[in-house]
Amino acid sequence: MSKIDYCTFFLLCLFTQSAAAQSGGYTYDSTCKCDSYSASYNACATWSCVYTPRTIACFPGDSWLMTRDGGVTQLSNVKVGDQVLSVDNEQNLNFEPILDFIHAEPNGLYDFLSISITSPFNDTIVLRVTANHLIFLHKNAYPIFAGRVKVGDDLQIVVDAKLSHGKVVDIKLRKSEGFYAPLTSSGKVVIDNVVASNYADINNHYLAHVAMKPYKWWLQIFGSRSTTMNCYIQSLRLFAEKWISTIMYDGTFEISGFM
Repeated sequence: MSKIDYCTFFLLCLFTQSAAAQSGGYTYDSTCKCDSYSASYNACATWSCVYTPRTIACFPGDSWLMTRDGGVTQLSNVKVGDQVLSVDNEQNLNFEPILDFIHAEPNGLYDFLSISITSPFNDTIVLRVTANHLIFLHKNAYPIFAGRVKVGDDLQIVVDAKLSHGKVVDIKLRKSEGFYAPLTSSGKVVIDNVVASNYADINNHYLAHVAMKPYKWWLQIFGSRSTTMNCYIQSLRLFAEKWISTIMYDGTFEISGFM
């Protein structure tokens, strides 16, 4: 990296850290209201919720990933360099190393969508993810915000070490401990047997993937740097909010209940 690049990067970090300090950072709380009631009117059938800025979260710490040795491990136990199951651009399953964590906070309780999915073999898969995170629909190359997923949608899942699809049967809101967002070379990862993007907040996975390439190159040269990552993510977010806010997540989603 040239001297000019270092100066530019330093000034960009200084600006974004100052902006983050003034805004108090980004967090999320959920406020929900009942949209429709059951036939007996003694229970709410559908809730609509809104995220309001508090922290950027992605997956809870007790989500699990498949590892190269054939086992599974909790996300909170995964380390940089660990090989985990992912999906490449040709839709092939493979294992690739964790490059870094976009976010990693082991403490605290946070709101997650609990999305129940039925596989073709009638097994139930449960994905817990924040509403602002991108996940992949079946037969659709472009992921959508988890908060846009509806009951009846088909998601990309992994069953018996093969890509498959599963139907969403229920969506609830629950609290879980910690939040983590692993970063891989492909920009994808299989979490709780569901194919998910590494990225959140911006509705274009491929734009986010391109935007993260300079940081991945940085990692290859200099190794993992959490402070650098925070600076880089804040820079991208501020840029998106200022210039391409139309593709930012608006915070709304629907659920069928709470856990």
